[in-house]
Amino acid sequence: MNIIEATKLAFEKAFDYESRASRSEYWWYQLSYVIITIMAEVVGYALGLYEIIYYIAEVAFFVPAISLAVRRLHDIGMSGWWNLIALTIIGLIPLIIWYATPGHKGTNRFGTNPLEEENKQNFSSSGIPSSTFSTSPVTRYSDEVKKPMKASKNSDFKKTKTKTPKGFKVIKKVKD
Repeated sequence: MNIIEATKLAFEKAFDYESRASRSEYWWYQLSYVIITIMAEVVGYALGLYEIIYYIAEVAFFVPAISLAVRRLHDIGMSGWWNLIALTIIGLIPLIIWYATPGHKGTNRFGTNPLEEENKQNFSSSGIPSSTFSTSPVTRYSDEVKKPMKASKNSDFKKTKTKTPKGFKVIKKVKD
């Protein structure tokens, strides 16, 4: 997920208080929130409107931010009402920790893991990423990945295997 997708998704789900949101969705949206509101304040001062444009942008971005914070807590299995501890300034510390905590794998009482849903959409039925079927050089690269690398007899490297999704085996050379 990137900053544009996260911002678009947050606005699409601005009134969704029941599902889950991934960490990347939350933090990319927060970054766009800060950038846009700072730009709105600068433009407002440049146009002589002072803080009017800033307040409009703040309200427009604050509404999706509330539902996104609720959905982020749902991802770790907590109620969205825990966001109210932000009213006590010290409550911001556990909230930041919770927002940075990885979500539950699989489903919880708030729905399925948003990262698992995203991965299902990115892979075709054969298990190969859909971008592989394009006319880009990715197809040629995927054929090269299937061939194991051979280490020379005089090298100081050891073969190690790494896990990759859906049947690809990659061997890295790691120095001892």
